[in-house]
Amino acid sequence: INEGSTKMPARMCPYCKANSNFSRGTVYADGAHVKSVDQCQNERCHMHVYFAASDADGRVIEDMYPKLDEKAPTELPLKLKRAFDEALLCQSVGAWNGTLCLCRRSIQEALIDLGAPIKGDLPKQLQYLVGEYRITSDLKDWADQARIGGKLAAHGTGGDEWGIPEKEWADKKDAEAVIEFCKSFFDYLEYAYVMKARLEKRRNPLKP
Repeated sequence: INEGSTKMPARMCPYCKANSNFSRGTVYADGAHVKSVDQCQNERCHMHVYFAASDADGRVIEDMYPKLDEKAPTELPLKLKRAFDEALLCQSVGAWNGTLCLCRRSIQEALIDLGAPIKGDLPKQLQYLVGEYRITSDLKDWADQARIGGKLAAHGTGGDEWGIPEKEWADKKDAEAVIEFCKSFFDYLEYAYVMKARLEKRRNPLKP
């Protein structure tokens, strides 16, 4: 066990929701992880957070408490927001397969909102939107990661599409990767969701 006050790489604080150069407190290494209880250095916060890192410098965070309470943008369509919020919640508690199932649903809700047929599977919905020039082929490829992840999580199949035929269960890296693909998909479609809602609010400031 070591004691120290070394400043750590900037991390998001779950209390003040801002990046902070945490001051390192007590450090314990258990072989696989370097664990510490560090103090946020942001003014008016100074709360303590538990971190478990896979490197001595504390740059690769594997776990933390409390967890970051990440939410989907409020401007997203309600069904899409609910699905992606639940995906983020699953990720925060380490439910990797649940994360992938909800990522798949959030993508499907987005495709339906963009005009894809309600009936039909996700590949057909994606192809329809590409054919109608609603999304690009790159967006289709990003969304397809959620399809594969959902297939793996729900049925234990699809690992071959990720180049790992024997894979039957999702892990942390799978969930993190698909979450990022979903975020990129929604960011790219921001003009259709977030900016549209903000423009409406700008035009009608008194509208709830």
